[in-house]
Amino acid sequence: MEGIGADLEVMKRVPLAAGHIDAIRAIGRERSYGAGDIIARIGDPMDRFLYVVEGEIEVLEPHSEKRMGDVTLGPGQFVGELSFLSGGNYFLAMRAVSRTVTIEVAREAMLDLMARVPELSDHIITVFAARRQQLIERRSSSIEVIGSDLDPDIQKVAAFLSRNHIPFQSFDLDGSDEEAMRLCKLVDHKPAVIFDHDHKIEPATPREVARELKMNLDIGDDLRTDILIVGAGPAGVAAAVHAGAEGLSALVVEDTAIGGQAGASSRIENYMGFPTGISGADLVFRGQIQALRFGTCFATPRRVERLSLERGGLFCASLDGGGRVLARSILVATGVQYRRLPLERPEQFENAGVFYAATETEARFCRNTDAVVVGGGNSAGQAAMYLSRVAHLVHILVRGDKLSDTMSSYLVQRLEAQPKIEIHFGTEVTALHGGDHLEQITVRSGDAVRILSTRALFVMIGASPNTGWLSELVELDSCGFVKTGTAVGAHRPLETSRQGIFAVGDVRAGSVKRVASAAGEGSVVVSEIYEFLGEPMTSVGPTSSHVVGSDAVRRNSSGGNSMSTEENVQTVKDFFAAMGSGDKQGLLALSAEDIEWIIPGEDWPLAGTHRGHSGLADVLRKASATMELSSPEPPDFVAQGDRVLVVGFARGRIKATNRTFEDHWVFAITVRNSKVTNIREYIDTQALARASQMDASGLA
Repeated sequence: MEGIGADLEVMKRVPLAAGHIDAIRAIGRERSYGAGDIIARIGDPMDRFLYVVEGEIEVLEPHSEKRMGDVTLGPGQFVGELSFLSGGNYFLAMRAVSRTVTIEVAREAMLDLMARVPELSDHIITVFAARRQQLIERRSSSIEVIGSDLDPDIQKVAAFLSRNHIPFQSFDLDGSDEEAMRLCKLVDHKPAVIFDHDHKIEPATPREVARELKMNLDIGDDLRTDILIVGAGPAGVAAAVHAGAEGLSALVVEDTAIGGQAGASSRIENYMGFPTGISGADLVFRGQIQALRFGTCFATPRRVERLSLERGGLFCASLDGGGRVLARSILVATGVQYRRLPLERPEQFENAGVFYAATETEARFCRNTDAVVVGGGNSAGQAAMYLSRVAHLVHILVRGDKLSDTMSSYLVQRLEAQPKIEIHFGTEVTALHGGDHLEQITVRSGDAVRILSTRALFVMIGASPNTGWLSELVELDSCGFVKTGTAVGAHRPLETSRQGIFAVGDVRAGSVKRVASAAGEGSVVVSEIYEFLGEPMTSVGPTSSHVVGSDAVRRNSSGGNSMSTEENVQTVKDFFAAMGSGDKQGLLALSAEDIEWIIPGEDWPLAGTHRGHSGLADVLRKASATMELSSPEPPDFVAQGDRVLVVGFARGRIKATNRTFEDHWVFAITVRNSKVTNIREYIDTQALARASQMDASGLA
């Protein structure tokens, strides 16, 4: 079955291309470490990209600070894993084995480089994903969960980590190995979550763990974005990928875990492109990696509590724990949740024997005992097949008299062929029994009543749409599903009764409740949202480039900018024309008074941050005095909402040294209300520095 990444053990090591190394060197700086120097500690932010030039870096065990097996990085390799994309923290510490030299690039600059060099991005993300896969498989992490089998709250943390593909170690309170005994003494033999050897996370909740790991996007008041996507199941994540790919700023808010209800599916075999099957969680997580690569941001676990309409047509989403998001459009992708059994006190045993997902975290409670699955849909069938690997016997309880009407044929055949699965038709649960944990259930088949002993009951029946937060802004059907298209007089098939609010996936009335269908709707809806926003899906020029990383919502949001992408591109073209002709007044007219021009590098005269009209005039004066430039062909202009990327090639000569240079450059230019507000250059600073360098006598 497919996972989230390749097997690092058998993956062929391919060095970065020479041109890619030069590009990294151009925007980075060299740094040296002595033998034994700590390069990154557990919990440090992944705020820089490290490429190893010489020496060796070792990965450390989280408890002993000794080398983890034979894991080292040498010349030609780079540090990091998937947390780099979202700006997360290091799970493990790293130390220099010998004198080590690295090229270090600030995270945002590296993400921008990856955005405009897709081959480099592909290489890095492939390695990052394989490393995350290996961390999960080896349970290599500084996050330790103790006693999740005894405490429902700790179990929620374990489920959150597992479904979000965060590596962690799990220990029983009665464990006999050295680390388990140390931890039990540390936490006074009570269930707990530990980070970095001895830091007890309190309260032990998914939200607090996410905060420690920098997963929880810090949302203050009035964060602005083009699209707020509520729900990170297949529909929401598919929309996140396409929104980011087309240059829209997008924020995804998810209150539980990436994957939604599909994340509870242990194996999906009928999704195109995965002939050996893939779990729902892995499928959607792959989509999240794509979305992060294109600049979409994720906040989890966060929940939208209510939605309101602000003046000016913006939507305001109020989040649990504080913070508001102002969005030009809303995508409802909250899906559905399984209904509770209509019994007394079902919540008493939730996460204490009653579960609504069947992943590795829940499967541990079925080992060598009987498990019971209630439901007749695909999710119930997939859960039963998965649990049959560890349970002594799996009972499937179905109210109807056959499965063919509600379950895929291939899955029915699998269930019937599995000797460790028994299917009970016309059967329902009538009572739950136990103390602190579920011990038995009462089931009825016609007039027959019997007791089944089980400590694991999986409930996968019915579907309740998650729409309470919509605050009656849109029309729902009698069951609470969101109505769209012609049913409410909307001009677009996936738009609701409220212009600017769209709905996709299981939460939408009339949708096909399948993963592939939800992902398809999430992909299609972005074109409708573009149409609503009045932003044509157009890139100007032959290339396309996109911002990557968790700062993209703030950076790319077109909030406050009423200009279209075409008008923004024209403003930048006019700016370049004025610069080329020496039209100072024209430049000032096109520049905001607080314009900021950022030029990287250290060893040449133009490097630094230049602010305001005076800074603009100064950098242009210095450029004219120090160098001559010519461009063999005009640059390409690529629209990204309120940002325009200008990609070009130049040949030049440094006047003081008479040395020539060549430079493949990119300008990232932000435009608001027909004014250039920010310019960030990405140029070959090393080539310029070399061309500017004098020898000892002061001559070139």
